[in-house]
Amino acid sequence: PIVLPLSGGYDSRYIACMLKESGYENVICYTYGRCDSHEVVTSRQVAYALGYDWHFVEYTAPKIEAALNSPQWDAYCLYCHNCSSLPHIQEFIALSELRSMGKLPANGVIVPGFCGDLLGGSYVPPQFQTGDLNALLSSGLVAHIADKHLYIKLFTDDLVTEEVRDHIRQTLDEIGTVPNTPEAFVSYNEAFFTAHKVAKFVVNSLRVYEFFGLDWRMPLWDKELIDYWYRVPVAERIGNSLYEEFLFKHYFKPLNVAIKKPQKKRSVKLYKCLRRLRVAEALASAIVRVAHKWRSWLRRSKPHFNAFDEFECFYASQLYNIGMVRTHVHDANGIFSTTTN
Repeated sequence: PIVLPLSGGYDSRYIACMLKESGYENVICYTYGRCDSHEVVTSRQVAYALGYDWHFVEYTAPKIEAALNSPQWDAYCLYCHNCSSLPHIQEFIALSELRSMGKLPANGVIVPGFCGDLLGGSYVPPQFQTGDLNALLSSGLVAHIADKHLYIKLFTDDLVTEEVRDHIRQTLDEIGTVPNTPEAFVSYNEAFFTAHKVAKFVVNSLRVYEFFGLDWRMPLWDKELIDYWYRVPVAERIGNSLYEEFLFKHYFKPLNVAIKKPQKKRSVKLYKCLRRLRVAEALASAIVRVAHKWRSWLRRSKPHFNAFDEFECFYASQLYNIGMVRTHVHDANGIFSTTTN
């Protein structure tokens, strides 16, 4: 049996559609989070349209607190960090509950949709979408990586230390020369992200499945697939444009699961609108950054669709209990990584 963590996004849906197209019917799908979230609604519609079994595990604050205070969680953390990375926080509760309900077959193979969005272009910097490439190159790759990929501003807004920046530079030196074109910038950025996030965190996080005695596969991180997408011009990967066009045309529409995700590309539209009004490039970029921060603050004030804010609140309360006030990171993984280190 294939066990598919089915979200409301496109990568896991891609796998579900490929399984259906291949005539594979022994598939169990599961989703977790808040019962009224768009992820849950979409994943249920997709599973039912494809004729696959679907299970939902609701995440609540009491359930999360009980799980993270349990001996099983302590054992899992020791087993899964692998001296390399964080344990995978979010799926532990879902798998534990599904196992207790008898919904996880002992010979099941978990097939998550990890990394498809990276290949499609999710980590192409937003400046490629807005056209603000001069600002991207002038700020430098080290600064971009320190700001976008690392959780090291937990208690302060201070700049990243020079020691950390030197370590990033050394890592980039192993890849090659300093990128001097936008396309090279994207390539180096994704190479760093792959070596230090995908390999160390994403792939290592699949040990959560091993903890529950299950095998796993990563079909969207296949070498031939990687080789193909990294040959695609950056212009075709901006905003996952070619990737999503392919998915909807060849899989989602034919299989009646063409449900779009909520849009998150307003910053790009705002920038282009300001430029059409002949607002100076630097000023337009500054306005977009302020708007993005404001929207980020508004999103944080709302409940997270997968209840990840409850994980954040749990760890924030643990910090408060020992006299540490956390104010600058709004992400459970960021808090967990920094405090445990």
